[in-house]
Amino acid sequence: MLALICASCLFAGCGPNLPSLEKPQRLRVNNDIVMWEGVENATEYVIVVNGQEYKTDKLYFDLSFLTSGSKCNIEIYAIGEEGLFTASPTTSITTTIVGKPVETPTKALMYNLLPDGSGYEVTRSYESINDFYFGDFSGLEGRVVIPDTYNGLPVKKIASEGIGRIPGEFENLQQSITANSVTTSVRLPSMLEEIGDAAFHSCYALTKVEFPDSLRRIGYVAFSNCEKLMDIRLPESLEFLDYGVFNDTAWWNAHKTDEFMTLGHFLYKYNGDFEGDIDSSIFPQGIKYIIANAFQGAKIQSISLSEDVELIGESTFSWCSNLKFVSIASMKKVYSGTFERCTNLETVVLPQGLTKIDWSAFNNCTALKNIYFKGTEEEFSAVVIGNGNEAFTSTTAYFYSQNKPTKAGNYWHYAEDGKTPIIW
Repeated sequence: MLALICASCLFAGCGPNLPSLEKPQRLRVNNDIVMWEGVENATEYVIVVNGQEYKTDKLYFDLSFLTSGSKCNIEIYAIGEEGLFTASPTTSITTTIVGKPVETPTKALMYNLLPDGSGYEVTRSYESINDFYFGDFSGLEGRVVIPDTYNGLPVKKIASEGIGRIPGEFENLQQSITANSVTTSVRLPSMLEEIGDAAFHSCYALTKVEFPDSLRRIGYVAFSNCEKLMDIRLPESLEFLDYGVFNDTAWWNAHKTDEFMTLGHFLYKYNGDFEGDIDSSIFPQGIKYIIANAFQGAKIQSISLSEDVELIGESTFSWCSNLKFVSIASMKKVYSGTFERCTNLETVVLPQGLTKIDWSAFNNCTALKNIYFKGTEEEFSAVVIGNGNEAFTSTTAYFYSQNKPTKAGNYWHYAEDGKTPIIW
């Protein structure tokens, strides 16, 4: 429950020499709800709206009580247990109240509490598993409205096959599975974080979805086969886009011949037949994430990825039989199957900060000769390497040294071009 407070120092733990909490991060406003990231050891948060202070133990605050069109200045800081921590520095943002339109939530929905108790997952209503797979989509006609909260907690996730369904045949039942052909648009919750696998699969009539700024993950084939969905705008908050999310949509059909299919800061698919080297002069600007299978089977001979690229999905470069050279500037994890069956891959440059190489990431890379790691030998030894990477673990690794080392060991540096690795 929100409570008006008058003196923030009462909650701040203002004693001397106490550690300060970190300030709240990712402050943002969507549909007149201000949201932020949780702070470790915080027990409550103080929200200052135009000089008036409020307190909450949640990670959001509803501003809809303010006058529509009014401008407000918002400051938020975290407070911890008295006597153990001092209050965090403030984070601030300015926004204009838009006035949320009153939309009645769709009744044909059900909500399940998430395992951590922080919010709810939503799905269409059903009475049995048989009803889930073979029932119709009554109650989901036209616009589906999913509320921001349920029982006082945020709605954070759309369940797998929650609104849509993958059509097909169950041979043992000799009964076909129908798809959702009645939902035309959907209103997503302001605090939504994840859209599950196939959540809207084969929603044939769906033409419009507006993604909230809180969204972080969209699962496997979530909107695949939504054949009328054209206008897709992904939020900056999105960190993971699984394989096939927008396959066989109107957007897909309009762009499937593009050399580089991009969506916001994601590289969705490479369709080119280029047989040379891809570097920053060719690779699209502003891309942070490359989704799974994006370059699978491509004819490229080398690729150099800048520090802008933070994540490469599973099997992204698998079966690239011409690929000989790979340089990755920034990556914490190499996912499973990323370079599987790149049978001519000889040289790999990996970034400092790498922590894990997943199973079969370099499976059947039988030509691998040199691994150039931008960190130290100790850092490389700490990298967790999964099964199926024998070609990688049996290859000699070299460790970066800008200057010629004075002690024996496996070291490398860049040639004068700043691109080619050379062994000291």
